[in-house]
Amino acid sequence: MSSNSLRGEIPSGLGQKSLIQVDLSNNQLTGSIPDSLASSNLQLVLLNDNLLEGRVPEQLYSVGVHGGAIENDNYFSHSGYAAAFICFTGNYVINLSGNKGLCGAPSLPSCPMFWEHGRLSSPGKIAIGLSCLFVFCVVLLLVYIYIRRKRNDYDFGLPHEITALAAKRNKYQRQKSLMLLELESQHARGFPSPFTPQ
Repeated sequence: MSSNSLRGEIPSGLGQKSLIQVDLSNNQLTGSIPDSLASSNLQLVLLNDNLLEGRVPEQLYSVGVHGGAIENDNYFSHSGYAAAFICFTGNYVINLSGNKGLCGAPSLPSCPMFWEHGRLSSPGKIAIGLSCLFVFCVVLLLVYIYIRRKRNDYDFGLPHEITALAAKRNKYQRQKSLMLLELESQHARGFPSPFTPQ
């Protein structure tokens, strides 16, 4: 299937247990490499010179699983394309060179922390959600502090002063009422009023 101008994404079920060799090189395939290509039966995986992007499945290049060594294909390194020719001993070969967007495998650039398969990863979504929750809590706290301070500014010193002033006014009114009653009672008994002229 090499050099057939194939377009689209690699099918997700490709390589599951039955295939031994996959040669999709020199096409125009896009998207990410499916995890199914990490089958233990595959001995040859040629995906070079496509438009693939995203994280390379770890099982596909794991030295601990297949044994062997990793070599760079320097022919593609000057063009900015992924230079990853991975050659394992034990008849296991992978060629990923010529794909500008691949990442994560040895000799390839590191993948962005929160980006996976051309979209936001689950950890990225969780991180953004937690960040939004944190910002929301901070804003809520600031609004609460502002409202509380505003209320304290309005109430500062007023209740005590108003209460004291009201108490003095009530005391004065009581004293005035008592004085008037006393004067009226004296006038009723025939005592001269201090307010009437002699």
